[in-house]
Amino acid sequence: QNNAKRSLLQSANQSSYHEADTYQHLKSSLSIVDDALQMINDVKSDMLHQSDLLKRTKDKLSKLFNLTGFSQSIIRVVTQRSTMDFYIFIVGCILTLTIIFTLWYYF
Repeated sequence: QNNAKRSLLQSANQSSYHEADTYQHLKSSLSIVDDALQMINDVKSDMLHQSDLLKRTKDKLSKLFNLTGFSQSIIRVVTQRSTMDFYIFIVGCILTLTIIFTLWYYF
């Protein structure tokens, strides 16, 4: 009878340790997810702030160009160039990711 009690207590302790370990693991995972979400939120707010700053800078430069006599054709060329640079950047990113995933897949 003592052996039965001892084995019952031992198995109960092992399962409670396992549950406590699982709980701690889930708690730390939740903390990591919360930290990641907070970082994403911070990056998003920083990007929105930078976007707003760039828009204001673009408006101020546009006013300055109009005051100094830059023609609309020059401004249009600069805008088209920045659009083309953006497309080149996107194609470069896609090409780079394709090469990286191809190398990862085969090696």
